Amino acid sequence: MKGWQHFLGAIALRAAQAITTSLVIAVGISTAAQATTKITFDEVPEGTPIDDLKIKGVNFDYKVFGEDSDGAYTVNFGSYPPSLDGNALLLDNGNSVLTLDFDNAIHTLTFKADWICTLTPECASPSAGDYTVKLFDEALSSWQEFTPYQSFSYFGSPIKRVIFEFNPEKVEEFALDNLTFNKVGNPEPATILGTLALGGLGLAKWKKAKH
Repeated sequence: MKGWQHFLGAIALRAAQAITTSLVIAVGISTAAQATTKITFDEVPEGTPIDDLKIKGVNFDYKVFGEDSDGAYTVNFGSYPPSLDGNALLLDNGNSVLTLDFDNAIHTLTFKADWICTLTPECASPSAGDYTVKLFDEALSSWQEFTPYQSFSYFGSPIKRVIFEFNPEKVEEFALDNLTFNKVGNPEPATILGTLALGGLGLAKWKKAKH
């Protein structure tokens, strides 16, 4: 198991070379105030396994090769990288699936992420497409698929489940932080801006789940 110091060191080596091109999309306008829920992972002690954990109405499940694993846990990153302030969720295996089930349907979702790969020279630079996010509808029968970069924002049809899948050839360790969402029925924000790296728009159409 690799230490979080290795994660930070690898990020520091490429930080000076990172160039993020973002596309900002205005997706909704309203004058109502918005109530949000934010998970920073400071809610639980450092080192807490995330599998089968529930935080603020979100149920976490982590599997490696289809089996429950304690290889995803909270780590204190301090203030570096900036997107991972304080505690964050760190998983240490790209051959894994992270599932988030929400007690109540949500219609907005944002998060910050970072990841490393030292397996080959080709995988050293993160890019959109290294991991996939699937947003499932309330019936869990269809989903939208996205390939975000280090920032992700969604505003749209209600969703009840979020699944993270990783390319094991490009993701060796992955960190997630500042998971923020709004339950269905909450007022919409004055202006919602979705910041997605190029390639992060994903597929506009809903896909039907296979049974």
